[in-house]
Amino acid sequence: MEIRDIIAGYAAIASTVSIGWNIYLELIKKSNQRKALAGSLIAELLAIENMYKLVELKPWEYEASPPLDIVKIDSNYFAIFDGNTDKIGVFNKEDALIIVGSYIFCKAYVDTLKVLSEQWQETVRFRRSLPLILDINYDAKCRVLDERNKELKDLYNLVYNQQAYFYNNINSAKGVLIKNTLNKDRKIVKRIAAIFTSDF
Repeated sequence: MEIRDIIAGYAAIASTVSIGWNIYLELIKKSNQRKALAGSLIAELLAIENMYKLVELKPWEYEASPPLDIVKIDSNYFAIFDGNTDKIGVFNKEDALIIVGSYIFCKAYVDTLKVLSEQWQETVRFRRSLPLILDINYDAKCRVLDERNKELKDLYNLVYNQQAYFYNNINSAKGVLIKNTLNKDRKIVKRIAAIFTSDF
């Protein structure tokens, strides 16, 4: 075997090792990014879950008023997810579908809860504005109030029925994200690197 053949052989080995090492580093980088993003999203979901448990809806079993505390929703409680939608690709397709789907449902639920809160506050203000019983408009305004109460109760029951799905979606997303914080992919990365360095 001539020297140039030996040199060419070593060059090929060196090139293979270089490619393998670069792939290894890229996979490690992606793995770290995935774990960091998963950890941040878990923290966000836990905060959302704990906050909404404080205003958890109870069944509305009487006609007077809904068992609803005033919920003022004027902030974006999904800021971490919204700020990292371009990085969802670090998760595999199946996990990404669960994460995105869960967040979409949770955001829709919060939006509906916000509408419920605003409608409840408007109804309270309207009730307080009712004229004295002797006022000529009293009966008409009472009918309007009854209609508002019915609409409010329908919306309340809708949100109440979605509440369990809200927590189920949070738990689904958390389960997938927790799985992505584990080190299970480290063996795969090492195996890939071993394939490229086997000539040594």
